[in-house]
Amino acid sequence: MYINIINSIVILFNQMTLFEVIALFFLACFFWYMVFRFGKLKIDQVIDGDTVKINGHNCRLVGIDAPEAKQKYGYESTQYLKKLVEGKWCTVEFIGYCKWGRNLIVIKRWGDVNAKMVKSGHAISYMSDKYKKYQKSEKDIRFTNPAKFRLKK
Repeated sequence: MYINIINSIVILFNQMTLFEVIALFFLACFFWYMVFRFGKLKIDQVIDGDTVKINGHNCRLVGIDAPEAKQKYGYESTQYLKKLVEGKWCTVEFIGYCKWGRNLIVIKRWGDVNAKMVKSGHAISYMSDKYKKYQKSEKDIRFTNPAKFRLKK
């Protein structure tokens, strides 16, 4: 059976032009890239307000900083993120690695979860010049409802 499939593939490639083979290769690479960069993954555990565990790997939500679970407001921040994503299938965008080797990710589930953490006042915008995507959300919440924004830099 497998030999028939391989023979069919060889015949198909023999009938294709070089341009079609190259186009097919790039299309396959793009598909592979999209699956791994924007894959749906189940969030196994929320560790604190900006760290989750996916398939045994600690992943940090890029662009935000939330208090550790045992710090002031840490419990509320952790519980809010748990309510949003723990045990749920989410679109996860891989951005890179932090200096401690954790994956930097953006979680999307009915919108950008990283931004929701900042807009709700459970996290602050954080990162170097590379990733300042959530600073507008932080400024908006500080201006519209400063009492809701409890965290300090």
